[in-house]
Amino acid sequence: MLDDKTIFRVSIALAAAGIILLTLAAYFLQPAKIAISEIDESQVGKVARITGTIESISGTDTRFLKLSDGYGSITIVVFEREARNIDMEGLKVGEEISLTGKISLYRGEIEVILSSLDAKSNT
Repeated sequence: MLDDKTIFRVSIALAAAGIILLTLAAYFLQPAKIAISEIDESQVGKVARITGTIESISGTDTRFLKLSDGYGSITIVVFEREARNIDMEGLKVGEEISLTGKISLYRGEIEVILSSLDAKSNT
């Protein structure tokens, strides 16, 4: 039979291993990549990676990007706090970008709230 001290050590070791595994899983798991044309109300609340070409940029504090993948388009909302972490002035119409954001519904329109700009390349 195991004594209390051994049970305590095993419990601590298993808890530490669980925390390490959860941390690694969170680091390596990426949001699903979704085509803009496939985004609909059933995905509201989900985090997704999308890629598309910037069709327009508007706004001052909160910025709005219209992003298209050739089959559909969607508004990307960049709140001021995220805009501070991105070179917004470096984004240009016609540029292809990949981003991660939360799919939202605002006033009946589906949009993506930007979490991070993952990549950009001039096309």
